[in-house]
Amino acid sequence: MVRIIKNFLIPALLVTFIACSTNDKPDDIVQEDIYINLLAELHILRAIEQSYPDSTLRDDGMDNILKEYNIGIETFEESHAYYLQDVDAQRERLNEANRRMKEELDRIEEVSLEKQKLKREAQREATEKNSR
Repeated sequence: MVRIIKNFLIPALLVTFIACSTNDKPDDIVQEDIYINLLAELHILRAIEQSYPDSTLRDDGMDNILKEYNIGIETFEESHAYYLQDVDAQRERLNEANRRMKEELDRIEEVSLEKQKLKREAQREATEKNSR
């Protein structure tokens, strides 16, 4: 969690303070809920990039994420600049993105534990069958 804050939340907040101060809402703004999903997915992408620094994953990954939502880079950037204007609301969006990532991590961990449990049970049954 500290890594998330250090690698995503702090830079995002810094960008928030530096963001342009115009209040013009883009014509083709990304819906806020989708924007939060994008923040979460782009953060995960950034974490993967840090694990594989020589990879071209950033450009390909970002393109793929935006394609999944049928959003162009310009639309995302304009929406991002717009959402950054309200610091408190952006902080809430970042908190929500972090909450969603934690939920996903919890689901993945739960599935992993269930798989481990099933594997142990299968091994135990195989051992019991072989010992008969």
